[in-house]
Amino acid sequence: MKERPVLFSAPMVNAILEERKTQTRRVVKSIKSAEGLAINPNEAKLFASEHMDSLELQGFDFRSTLLTSVFHCIPPMDRCPYGQPGDLLWVRETWANMAYECNPPEITYRANSPSTDVEGWALPPGVVWRPSIHMPRWASRITLIITDVRVERLQSISDDDAKAEGLMWSDFGLNRFKQQLPGWHWKEGADWKQSHLFPRHAFYNLWNSINEKTHPWESNPWVWVVEFERVC
Repeated sequence: MKERPVLFSAPMVNAILEERKTQTRRVVKSIKSAEGLAINPNEAKLFASEHMDSLELQGFDFRSTLLTSVFHCIPPMDRCPYGQPGDLLWVRETWANMAYECNPPEITYRANSPSTDVEGWALPPGVVWRPSIHMPRWASRITLIITDVRVERLQSISDDDAKAEGLMWSDFGLNRFKQQLPGWHWKEGADWKQSHLFPRHAFYNLWNSINEKTHPWESNPWVWVVEFERVC
């Protein structure tokens, strides 16, 4: 069993604490070819076709796990950087030490803020929010155990899996045409204009809120799907 850190935003931390989030999707950044080269998943098919002869000479064929994985742009599961079923993930989130230089420290968490704006929750003088990437293990309050790992295209997500990404439902009632207003969203305080009838559409908004600049929904990247349960 291995233990690794994983970053989550404040809304997703709350979704975990409320047991709404049991999955996370992370972009597959690269895979290792049979020749030991790092290649982008989008180039995997081209690589396999160009190196067919050399791969076969090395003793690989399309029935081998490695070559089949490369050809279909799917890296072997044992290369998931987030771990394997049974491994632990400890959550890194935005935090602050309210009793700086005191022992024991007094930790508070951005996800507990009553405001969605970091500036909306005043901290004592001299105390500042610290980025999640700088959270040490001892300050983490959430530990997860991985129950499943797989790879798929982002847009392959089902409505059930979209819900498991931490979505919430709000009943906005009926409009003047007696139609049910959309209710799936990921933000606290969202109104019906920010919600959707189908969970997949709400997850689209969630994904792009985090990844639009680098891996937008429209690019349909390969993603690691990590399913988990909360341990503590």
